[in-house]
Amino acid sequence: MAITLDGTTGITTADIAATTLTVNAGFGSNTTAYGVRAWVNFNGTSTVAIRDSGNVSSITDNGTGNYTINFTNNMPDVNYAVNAIPASTLTSNGALFVEIFGFNNQTVSGVRVQNRNSAANYDAVSVQLAVIR
Repeated sequence: MAITLDGTTGITTADIAATTLTVNAGFGSNTTAYGVRAWVNFNGTSTVAIRDSGNVSSITDNGTGNYTINFTNNMPDVNYAVNAIPASTLTSNGALFVEIFGFNNQTVSGVRVQNRNSAANYDAVSVQLAVIR
């Protein structure tokens, strides 16, 4: 069963039976859309604080520059992609970013991330992270 919507909405077909969503965003043909399953923007210094998020229940501070992002609803498996950017210093022109951002311990309920420059772990002023699956 497929549901077809007016193309001006950006969504043209949802295949309920196959549980896929396809979109044609003006590129000439429908293609499968992959969703952001979780996202968060948080302050990683002092007391870690979530500024805003979707499907993130909390952040665990595991030590300097080391955080676990806990999902509200589990991922279907551990084969998701994590995209993140930490900022070591915020300036009037934006953020100065660090050299290394590592991921490990991906589970269905969360992912552990680490901020590190060439010398050591550090707490990030700002971290933005998205999980895609």
